[in-house]
Amino acid sequence: MVVHAIGKGVAATKYAFCQSLGNLPVVYMTALNGYVHDKFGPSWMLLGEALAGIVCVIAGLFVLRGILDRSTRATVL
Repeated sequence: MVVHAIGKGVAATKYAFCQSLGNLPVVYMTALNGYVHDKFGPSWMLLGEALAGIVCVIAGLFVLRGILDRSTRATVL
């Protein structure tokens, strides 16, 4: 899917950029979890991780709802 989305022009650069974006969540969650663990302890770290997961699921549902609403409007028009 990524290869199809990036097209043919400067494909290697675009592919490398897309792959590097996949490392961002690993880096910032490791840093954030380490900070929360050191500052507040392991139980708060786990609660923060759970809260981050819940927030991402809710955000994904809103995005999905917007996509479905847009596609419904497009078929009606």
